[in-house]
Amino acid sequence: MTLRTAILLLSFPALIGACASPEPRSFASKMSRDVSNAAYTASYNGAGRTSPGPARVWTPSTFATEGSWPEGLAYGDTVEQGGCTSEAGLYACDSDGDGLADSWGNAATGAYASARLRVNPYGEAFSWDDACACWTRDPARDGKRSPDMITAAQQP
Repeated sequence: MTLRTAILLLSFPALIGACASPEPRSFASKMSRDVSNAAYTASYNGAGRTSPGPARVWTPSTFATEGSWPEGLAYGDTVEQGGCTSEAGLYACDSDGDGLADSWGNAATGAYASARLRVNPYGEAFSWDDACACWTRDPARDGKRSPDMITAAQQP
């Protein structure tokens, strides 16, 4: 008997016990979820392009600059206080009540973008994480957006 065979035979009962416990399943589930989220996060941080709108990936500090907004809309455009304006199926909204556009979206696909939140056409949300200076998957904020949802958030 070789040393490798002996080690395998001695560790076999431990392997069977480990597979029967709930920890491996929860570990596998967590790993699967983390890999999936990492793939989405990578696509929003420049490793691939799946988001609608501008090709440039922004950060909260560069969201107002050219390249972060679709053509025809601009950060700081005057809109009704707490309201939205639309241009060719895209909309710009005032989400903080100051009367200036600070977010935009696509009414047809449900995609949405603000300085710290992005939602792709599938309704998957990504939030800016200051700790890693990157976009991270945020399932708690999933859901396609519409102009009505943005303005309703401003109602007292």
